[in-house]
Amino acid sequence: MLTLKGKIQPQKMLTSAERNELFSKSLTANVTQGVTGTGLPIETNAILTVQKNGNWTLNNIALPNDAPFSCKVTVDFEGKKSTRTIARAPKDCIK
Repeated sequence: MLTLKGKIQPQKMLTSAERNELFSKSLTANVTQGVTGTGLPIETNAILTVQKNGNWTLNNIALPNDAPFSCKVTVDFEGKKSTRTIARAPKDCIK
């Protein structure tokens, strides 16, 4: 299982109320293999848990058992993409 973490950094011109509204919304994310966001899907419409400070977490993402697998995954939500390297990925992962 994979856990991904990141941080939403809202525009500085947002008011405190707008920032709180952004962080309280129910966000969904899509997770794909690779760095482009167009790789094979791993998880779709995953619930993105966002804390008041903008930190987000996606928990319990099942990785495919099929080899080969990419060493990186891309999370896409609200039209924004973020790429992460998988820690302790197998040595035969696709670089």
